Amino acid sequence: MEKIYDDILKFYFAQNYLEVAVPTVRKQFTGENWKAKLINYMMPFAKFAKRHFEYNRKFKSHFTTKNIGKKAWLFIGSQNNRSTLKFLLEELEDSILVGYGIPLHESDHFQIPFYRSVLSAWKFPKIWNYFWHKYGNRAVKYGDFLFNCVGLYEVAYAALEKYRPKCLILANDHSEKQRALRYAAKELNIPIVYIQHASISNFMPPLDFDLSLLEGQGAWDKYKTLGIIKGDVRLIGMPKFDNFIQFRNDSTTIQNIGICANLLDNQADITRLINATQVKFPECKITFRPHPGDKRIFEIPNIIKKSTKTESIFDFLKRQDLIIAGSSSVHLEAVLLNVSSIYFEVSELQENMKDAYGYVKNGLVEQASNLDNLMNKIELGINNRPSVLHKARYYNAVIGTENDGKSGALAGKYIRAFLENRC
Repeated sequence: MEKIYDDILKFYFAQNYLEVAVPTVRKQFTGENWKAKLINYMMPFAKFAKRHFEYNRKFKSHFTTKNIGKKAWLFIGSQNNRSTLKFLLEELEDSILVGYGIPLHESDHFQIPFYRSVLSAWKFPKIWNYFWHKYGNRAVKYGDFLFNCVGLYEVAYAALEKYRPKCLILANDHSEKQRALRYAAKELNIPIVYIQHASISNFMPPLDFDLSLLEGQGAWDKYKTLGIIKGDVRLIGMPKFDNFIQFRNDSTTIQNIGICANLLDNQADITRLINATQVKFPECKITFRPHPGDKRIFEIPNIIKKSTKTESIFDFLKRQDLIIAGSSSVHLEAVLLNVSSIYFEVSELQENMKDAYGYVKNGLVEQASNLDNLMNKIELGINNRPSVLHKARYYNAVIGTENDGKSGALAGKYIRAFLENRC
């Protein structure tokens, strides 16, 4: 059992993610001080009755073998996962959305009762002891996170064993609940398909699925550096982009600038960048897009438009001629729409976090070394904005092919063929 959780939490412990994550990201997993950690230890018990009541009221009556047994489970853990997988509802017969505790559309997906993981809390001391011998002080430092993960495998195994889906389709290869499902599915010989939902960084675990559908050669090459690749691999482009191919930008000028922040960026640095851009280019419409998971309050001038959390990334990008962002996959999504993009570290990053996806290294985008350099690069393109779509071919295999804009159909084709061969 201890080795199972070591595999499930590979991204956080073996890959050392929690050690390098900035505080605003790390506190989503583990408490910042002993009081916060103590709350994390107690929270599963405190919320158990409430979650049990909500599950019975909203989902239990629908969670039957007739409704979900022998179907293709599209597992969603976030809005991003949902946007990546929902197209398969039309591509695969008997496919359903399955998730956990996420307030999406309650009527269109089923919930796995991961809150029941607390019933396996008694296993924590033995698992913690294993982690302590292997990872030392990190087992103590992140013990509250480890505690909240114990039991995920047992819940995943029970659900998969009872309903026996014909396959499990994931859009995430590193988060704890997805890896618990992946491990349980392997034990039960249930086929597992992985669809890439974002660019791949150095922290991801090795690729290990029966079928992996990657966007392009860039992702495949990156996974080759992370360890032995297991299972079949196919390159399909980005299915969630299919409906936006018609909005590719053909403007030769820059009139709309999008500034994208992520959880690694300091608030003061973000404000400084926004103000500097507005002062330098008053004739441009500037839109600020914080990370969808960012709960911070930003004080920005009223003249600056703000993108909302409900607006999809492509709906935001189709209104831009240029975006500015740091270490974020938004660069690739922008270039797919032929929107110019500049890599600029709003706040200083640790060395191993810089250009995490290799966009600068592989020529997808240019890098601005400082604020003055950034303003100069924007000024050069104001009246002479070049086409940039060709730069994305390394990351998206279907650009310029007959399948451009048909990634969803290509994914459906590969999955159907895979399942037919498994029968």
